[in-house]
Amino acid sequence: MLSGRNQQWLIWTSVLSGLVYLGVSVFAGWQEVAHAFGRVGTAGIAIALLLSLVNYLLRFVRWQYFLRLLGCQIPNKESLVIYLAGFGLTIVPGKAGEVVRSLFLNNRGMSYQLSLAAFLAERLSDMMAVLILTSIGFWGFASARPVIVGLSVMMLLLLLVLRLQGCRARLRAWTMLLVPDRLHGGLAAIGGVLGHVHTCLRGRPLLIGLVLSVGAWAAEAYAFYLVLQWMEAPISLPAATFIYAFSMLVGAISFLPGGLGGVEATMVGLLILIGLDQPLALAATVIIRLTTLWFAVALGMLALVAMLRIDAESRLSKVS
Repeated sequence: MLSGRNQQWLIWTSVLSGLVYLGVSVFAGWQEVAHAFGRVGTAGIAIALLLSLVNYLLRFVRWQYFLRLLGCQIPNKESLVIYLAGFGLTIVPGKAGEVVRSLFLNNRGMSYQLSLAAFLAERLSDMMAVLILTSIGFWGFASARPVIVGLSVMMLLLLLVLRLQGCRARLRAWTMLLVPDRLHGGLAAIGGVLGHVHTCLRGRPLLIGLVLSVGAWAAEAYAFYLVLQWMEAPISLPAATFIYAFSMLVGAISFLPGGLGGVEATMVGLLILIGLDQPLALAATVIIRLTTLWFAVALGMLALVAMLRIDAESRLSKVS
């Protein structure tokens, strides 16, 4: 399920990330960073983790809703474990987490085309939600406006293509003329996937998915704001929401696994830009990433082990 190369990547990425977090803390002033951590405290960390769980739960509800729209009737409990298992490989290249979900779902009768459509609908819904959240503090960060406007226009055009069947058909016909015949089968499969994505992102399903997505990412943005408040940072809720959401956008368009590196650099840079001290900005970034990305990876690894065990026992029972 997880190749030796990806296992090594996962281990070394975790170790190196820990060393980088430690290194920048020492560089910025270990005592100041440690003091900032102390202000948040155990209760603060617990609240941040709880808000991350709200994020995962709302996104799972949306995922299950999309699966049902696509005709997949997997029990909620089993589907939740499969969904969380995808988080375990978030920082592995090649979207391996999504591949794992597709493999588990395929074993339960769902085609790869349908599971890929659910994944794309999820990502597009997430992107729309994060763009909405960035609009809260849009006018306070002039340098970020071109990125936000550009991504918003691209998202609207993509939704328009998905919505208009005639537009999809013409785009497919033009593409067929431009590519070799041997690629036509793949293009037809992509067209089928986009048709299923449209099922999840039209009318009422689009609205339901978007409400769940905004609620999910707003929970983590609020956790980021609370962490900064506990550190006595002079920042408003709109500004904190914008910084968190925009950092997620940068991580998404960087194509780095889990946005690793891009999210942290953007978050620290924006916090310093609005006047926070470097140690405080670093500490806040490390805490929110530990309680969001790395918490998800930890939960995902547990779920992945559980799913591998369940499937192994199922295969053994069939053999016997």
